Amino acid sequence: MKEITIMEIASSSLFTAFVSAVVSIITNFILKKIDNKNILINELHNLMKYSMDYPFLENDYFTKQYNNIANIYRNNNVEVYNCNIEIINRYIQYEIYCEMIFNYINKIYIYYNKKEHKILNFLDVYNWIKRHEQYWFDKINYKESEIGYGKKFVYFIDKIYKKN
Repeated sequence: MKEITIMEIASSSLFTAFVSAVVSIITNFILKKIDNKNILINELHNLMKYSMDYPFLENDYFTKQYNNIANIYRNNNVEVYNCNIEIINRYIQYEIYCEMIFNYINKIYIYYNKKEHKILNFLDVYNWIKRHEQYWFDKINYKESEIGYGKKFVYFIDKIYKKN
């Protein structure tokens, strides 16, 4: 019978600890990836619920008026154009909603490492953003998007608009 040395026991213990650490790291990585995807799915559900609670945010007629109304309240011409303040407030709410949409798409863009095919498999981006083209290409919002999201994400969104 062969005697087991202290060195063999120590190296066996180190190997076991190493394997355990690797398995733990891989498991944590996979669980974090799954958790992050679940967070994205929950956030998508919240955005969809928000749009159902405020259906005007996805209404074609409403969204096509964005540039006109935005110019009115940006220039403080509410009285001149005799606009209802509730309409102005709805467009401000619409701007916040659009920011939420594009922030969400940016999270997906980062989650899928900027891989367009994976992003588009997860979310039909164009059909979601098509109504918000005036918001996206508004000169003030567009400049803010380039600064906030970076040129690569802006290019990604522009490319989706141009494809369709």
